[in-house]
Amino acid sequence: MSLEEDLISVGWNKNDAIIYIALVKLGATTPQTLSESTGIDRTRVYDSLKRLIQKGCVLKEDKEWGGKYQAVSVEDVFTHEIEAIKKQLEIAGVLKRELKDLEKNKDDDQRLVWAIQGKKNVRDTIESFLETAKERIFWLQSPDLFGPPMQKWVFETLITHKTEKKIPDIKVSLQVNDENKPYVKKMIEHDIMVYNRNESLLPLALLIVDYSKFIQLSISNFEPAPEYNFGIYGNNVSRAQMTGMEYLFFHLLKDHRLLDRNSVENGDRAINGQK
Repeated sequence: MSLEEDLISVGWNKNDAIIYIALVKLGATTPQTLSESTGIDRTRVYDSLKRLIQKGCVLKEDKEWGGKYQAVSVEDVFTHEIEAIKKQLEIAGVLKRELKDLEKNKDDDQRLVWAIQGKKNVRDTIESFLETAKERIFWLQSPDLFGPPMQKWVFETLITHKTEKKIPDIKVSLQVNDENKPYVKKMIEHDIMVYNRNESLLPLALLIVDYSKFIQLSISNFEPAPEYNFGIYGNNVSRAQMTGMEYLFFHLLKDHRLLDRNSVENGDRAINGQK
């Protein structure tokens, strides 16, 4: 990132960041020069200078009219910034501990499950759950994900999670077709357990991530193509709720065939006869 982007990332206003960097480069100078060198309107330059003075990052020449502005030394400014961030981290740590003490113990509770509807909401939730995955991904994929038209991000994400995030347990069930076959082969090559199913439609789709997240989808539209844009999801659900989802996953999976490296080309032959 640029210096400007770095300052913005720690909470600086964009114009303030640009003006401060310009002052560090130029030394003592006037608002007019700052406006010309940064391309920021002079009124906005004055606004930034006022904020930077209040923040202790800029000094103004002691003149009633006019006068130049100068950046406070980088050492002084960022020693203060570092101390402020350390203080925020300390406060966040205290808040986490104290709010955790106030949080109701949910170990024996049934935690809430939410309804979800709409293509964007469904996809955003799936992507969010996959992004946080650390231990396992169990996925009965719906036909609208594996094509046609195939959504390549689905397969690429799974392969990346296996190879880069090193998620040990990934199981995927889908219907293998000519379009997705190269990705299916690649997943198997990376030790992802891929199951083939013969039916063109699945009564429901199910994604389980780690031990606390799931999304279960039902078919919501048949024409012009099947869509799975309605269902329920749980985030941080109880162990009992997750056990129910796991049972459903493996119950539906039992009639799907586990593929090996050769079976993608030669049909859906199972490994050692396993299902």
